[in-house]
Formats: sequence, C-alpha cells, structure tokens
Amino acid sequence: ENVLFLTSVGRSYFSVSENGTIVYKEGNVSERQLTWYDRQGKEISKVGPPGSYQDVVLSPDGKRAATQRNVDGNSDIWVIDLERGLPTRFTFSAAFEDDPAWSSDGSQIIFTSPRDGDVRKIDDIWVLPLGGDAKPYPLLQSEFTENHGHFSPDGRFFAYVSNESGRPEVYVQSFPPAGGKWQVSTGGGAQPHWRRDGKELYYIAPDRKLMVVGVKPGETFVYGTATPLFQTQVPSAASANRYDVTADGQRFLVNSPAQLGKEAPFNVILNWTSTLKK
Repeated sequence: ENVLFLTSVGRSYFSVSENGTIVYKEGNVSERQLTWYDRQGKEISKVGPPGSYQDVVLSPDGKRAATQRNVDGNSDIWVIDLERGLPTRFTFSAAFEDDPAWSSDGSQIIFTSPRDGDVRKIDDIWVLPLGGDAKPYPLLQSEFTENHGHFSPDGRFFAYVSNESGRPEVYVQSFPPAGGKWQVSTGGGAQPHWRRDGKELYYIAPDRKLMVVGVKPGETFVYGTATPLFQTQVPSAASANRYDVTADGQRFLVNSPAQLGKEAPFNVILNWTSTLKK
C-alpha cells in the first residue's frame, strides 16, 4: 500500500527476493509540484501547493498559469496566480477538461472537453480561427500521428510532433504550409515551445532533457543545432505542455514530481510470505 510507482515511466520502487524479503519506497504518485527553474536547471522557487497537475501554460503577460488539475477524481482547468501561488478553479463541469490554451490577449482560455459525449481524440493538427463564423479545419492530415502543435510568435511557422520517422520528432513547417518542412529534433523529441521573440525553440528529449534550438527569425526558417539546457523529470512523447517558458527564455515553469529532492527511506519486510493467509 502506498508504494511509490511512477506511471509516466513505468517505474516501481520495490523488489522481492527469493528468500521472502521485500524492499520498497513509499510515495504519492499523484503529487506534482509546479517549480521555476533557470536555464542551468537550478531551482528558483516552487509555485502553489503540490497537487495532481498535468498541463501548465503561462498567460501572455506571464502573471498566471492555466493548468489541468485532478481533484477528487475530476479533471478541471485551474488558474494559478504566480505571484501569490494561489490556484483558483476555472471550470466546474463533471466532464473531463484538458489542454488549456490562452487567447493572445489573455482574456480567454480555450480547452477541450467531451461535454457532448464524444470522447474521440484527434491526432492530426487542426486550426480553430477565433474570428467571425470561421470553422475549424485540418492543417495536417496523414496516416501518422501529429500533435503538440504551437504557432511561432510571428505566426509564420508552426512546430509540432510527428511519428512519421518511426518515433516522435519535432518538426517545423511554414504557416500556411508551403512545402517546406524541417526536422528540428535529433534522436526523438516532443512538447515544442517558442520563446516570445521567436529566437529559440525548446523541446523535451526522450531522456527528459530540456533542449534548446537557436532560430533566426525571418521569412525562411533558419535554425541551429539542438543542445541540452538541463535535466528534467518531464515525460516527453506521451504528454503535452508539462512545462512552459517565460517571454525572455530565462525561466521555465516545470511540472515536477513533488517527491523530487525529498528521498524517502527504503522499507524492508522480512519473511513476508508468513503474512499470507493459509
């Protein structure tokens, strides 16, 4: 009971020997902590209380964060005042709310929810125009899985993840698509995010390192070699928006394990088979 098990990586902290001895570590898998880090991976501060957080998305002014949070088995969108560290519930439906995104002026939050009973996931990239009577339309459709889409700050490009190579990689295309496509990650990658001035693109590598790619803003996408910034505990391919970056690219708000840095002792049970009912 209460054995530490990290579902995002399939790692359990217990072992059983042939002589009837169990060793295990206690922990709460659902407890996460939103934490600020600098570019070197040094912890700056924690934000708000621990909780079952998933997505975390900074508002355009950098003063708030929208997050998906599970409370009492229900997933809702919460907004956190980053200065005070105070989470406030934003949605109150019994349905599952996910994938928060801010409007450009910070006055609205867009999110997904199967409130009409449709729980299908769309793996392709779609665009939702916010003006007038415009309707959503597909941006990328193929036999592969495409997700984690983000527009560049100037709107000329979009970054996304595709498994067309056989594993998730980060790509960039012009918007609207005009035939140019660039693979930004090497060796796998997911969760791309842009710096506000468009001069850097970040992503999470399979080993959970936060990577950075230098970008030269302009009409053509010109980029450098991906280099690591620091080690995180963010799962990459299966998740989206588990971190975000400030406008100047100097701080990162990361959804981290609450247990990180607080190593619990291992517990040992001898002759555990004797406790089984005969």
